[in-house]
Amino acid sequence: MAVKKLDTTSLANETNSEYEAKQSIQSMLDYSLDRVIEESNKIKASIESESDIMSKCWLEQKADILDRCHKYKVVDVKAMHFIWMALGVVNIQEEAFKLEIISGSFPFYPVFQYEAEDLSNVSKTAVLTYEILQGEDDLAIYDWFTSHNTLLGFTPADWLNTPKYRTDILEAARYFVSASNAVSMEC
Repeated sequence: MAVKKLDTTSLANETNSEYEAKQSIQSMLDYSLDRVIEESNKIKASIESESDIMSKCWLEQKADILDRCHKYKVVDVKAMHFIWMALGVVNIQEEAFKLEIISGSFPFYPVFQYEAEDLSNVSKTAVLTYEILQGEDDLAIYDWFTSHNTLLGFTPADWLNTPKYRTDILEAARYFVSASNAVSMEC
């Protein structure tokens, strides 16, 4: 499946109304998802030819994580900047975090970190959690946010915008980092 080319000219002209802005946002989400699906398909195709069991396992895990982008959407950095321009949003990129979930590619902004449907407000819980997880691999961070967490009893990305869970989410992130540091010290 070929990734559609990002049409930035029409995006800049399309955002004259709230409806058109929402349509542009959806177009950017679709464009970004197409890029992730294409990468996931490449990984799945390479799994069959991989003979090393550890490499094969890692590729399967990466493909599984990328497949979560259907539910936990991501937006390509270039596309996101056009959305912000269209919405007249400034300085949000200082708060929003981006993850390089596809090696050698533009990073993506995880949509779950935003409070609003128009992607203009970043969740304070998401920012604080990311600051805790920042030393981890980007794919591991996305995996942590989008996987069911047994300490919490839920997937962190589903509840980032619920203030009553902020402390619990931050504690679970601290636990994850301390546990991953303990494992890396054992090796």
